[in-house]
Amino acid sequence: MGLDIFHVKPTSAANEMLEYLMMDDLLQNPEFLEKNKQFITSLDDGEGKMMEIMYYSEIGFQRKRMNQRFIHEFENDKLYFRLNDVLHAKHYLEAWSGERQEELERTFQRDFIDTFIEGESVFFISW
Repeated sequence: MGLDIFHVKPTSAANEMLEYLMMDDLLQNPEFLEKNKQFITSLDDGEGKMMEIMYYSEIGFQRKRMNQRFIHEFENDKLYFRLNDVLHAKHYLEAWSGERQEELERTFQRDFIDTFIEGESVFFISW
């Protein structure tokens, strides 16, 4: 199972970012959407149909390093907008063999928690 964890923030298309969030996923948080509406843009889906999206820049990324309980607590491809969710995720960190748990926790703190701003940041998991 591939497990990728992201902390992202909306950015303008002028930055030529290739990664984006779909408008349907963002509708679950109207407050976030309203605050970041300047980042909403349209993109051709390749079949002539336009879809609304929001480009993002990556603030934090982590591959795997979570225990099995993590996938029971968090949903695949769901967007999380609250710092409390990110703080909760930290409890499931599990260093790989040869890694120091303390270093993994410090990196997660720096890349996901210390830089997470409610209303501006999005946390999501993909597996």
